[in-house]
Amino acid sequence: VSIGITMVPHDSEDVGTLMKFADLAMYRAKEMGRNNYQFFTPAMNIKAARRMLQQEELATALQEDRFVLHYQPKVDLNTQKVIGVEAFLRWHHPEKGVVPAQQFINLADETGLIIRLGEQAFRQACIQVQALERAGFESLKMAINFSVRQITDTGFLDLIRRVITETGVAADRIELELPAELLNEDPRMLRELLVALNDLGVCLILDDFGKGSCSLVALQQLPLDVIKIDHGFIRDIPYNVSATDVASAVIALAHKLHLTVVAEGVETVQQLAFLKSAGCAQSQGNLFSYPLDEDALIGFLIRQYEKPLIS
Repeated sequence: VSIGITMVPHDSEDVGTLMKFADLAMYRAKEMGRNNYQFFTPAMNIKAARRMLQQEELATALQEDRFVLHYQPKVDLNTQKVIGVEAFLRWHHPEKGVVPAQQFINLADETGLIIRLGEQAFRQACIQVQALERAGFESLKMAINFSVRQITDTGFLDLIRRVITETGVAADRIELELPAELLNEDPRMLRELLVALNDLGVCLILDDFGKGSCSLVALQQLPLDVIKIDHGFIRDIPYNVSATDVASAVIALAHKLHLTVVAEGVETVQQLAFLKSAGCAQSQGNLFSYPLDEDALIGFLIRQYEKPLIS
């Protein structure tokens, strides 16, 4: 139980205002992990006002098409060649400039705006695949992230089908990154959805594996293609024994399940050397490149054919 408490007459004497304050305190209790109580404070009202303002700004940005994608290259560790990119959402805010997704994506998810935003981003990513083809990069794959709320939405499968059809992109060029917590959803529903997506020809990636809890039984039974090791484990390699042991175990498990392994968040040559020795097939991170806009990505791809990414 999560309980929000407001005090009369200290906070207010108006019934409607008191109910609003109690509601804000209850949501704060939920944010604190549920099963607790919180008293209303004026700071909660300020936070709620800021949240409402940002929600309105997000809705306006959607209407004005202010969201763009940047792309981080994904590298084959054996050839050191770029084999694909991951799309990252950015908000071109009129006052704040370029805002990264982590500053607004949770609010978009909680308010339901993520459904429209996700369709817009997915369509943009599919169009970018065709732009890469015209530039001579016909084999690169495009990875796009989706939240649990997006994936469990009743229209998700139709969205993927429709956008692929309307943009004319080849389905096997698309990689859908699914959060690891998705494995905790209804297994029957999840399997039916992923089988349908698999039948379309898209690649299914389980993102952030090792973060939080997930069902290994579901991992075994679902038609996944790739496992992505959470960057939290990569960050402490090779100096943290526990992190290196977990990364090695995930790579070994993936091999047993005939899944490709991608390590994200690679920033040092020491991390890269460990991952190669452990049998990790693919990697991405700032060691190779930060996320790039469309023009910078094309330039990066041209240069990577001229010299090794890591010498």
